[in-house]
Amino acid sequence: MCQSSSYRTNIIHIFRTDQGRNDLLNDITLKLDIKARYRVIPDILLSFVFLALMIISANSFFYLPFTPVPITTQTFTLMLSVVILKKKWAFLTQLEYVFLGACGLPVFAGGRGGLAVLLGPTGGYILGFIIAAYLTGYLLERRMTLKVFKRFDRSLYLTIVCIAGLGMIYISGYIGLLVNALLLDRGTGIASLSRMVFDLGVRPFIIADMIKIVILVVMTKRLSKGKND
Repeated sequence: MCQSSSYRTNIIHIFRTDQGRNDLLNDITLKLDIKARYRVIPDILLSFVFLALMIISANSFFYLPFTPVPITTQTFTLMLSVVILKKKWAFLTQLEYVFLGACGLPVFAGGRGGLAVLLGPTGGYILGFIIAAYLTGYLLERRMTLKVFKRFDRSLYLTIVCIAGLGMIYISGYIGLLVNALLLDRGTGIASLSRMVFDLGVRPFIIADMIKIVILVVMTKRLSKGKND
């Protein structure tokens, strides 16, 4: 009892003095700062893991005979990174990936690298990864604050978000491919060229990418169910 009474007296004394309150607040702030720093370490490690997966998936590809754009598993890797890492680290992972490639490291499809790849037919898709990572991460984090999506089932919302991110990759890739096609055009015409670019750079990949999204949503649902159990 005496020890308990003495402890309460010390606590009351601490709060009664300005110095005591400041010392206590500084101590709490320091502990929270240390915890926050340690919490960042797993995110950094996972970011490097997904960076490696982006490089591996870029070089696990095949070409269709009628398009210069390869089919890879990068869109799946990107969306998975957003689900696990959230917006900030998924976005940074894609920035790191594009930066390494821009510096000339062979991280893009076919072991290529350099600014020439980013300015070439597939450059728009690669730059679209950065936009897609930020957009999907932002939408996932804002689910409960966006009124129109509050009542959506989590799996349905994830599907919509992934389709939105995929759409940004398609738009960015389409623009990049169209610009390259226009530079090489010999009188085809913008209308015909636009349709041709869509047929070469977007249409062939829609079904495969939708299958990837379905796999991701099912995987995420099962993992969430496993955690709850």
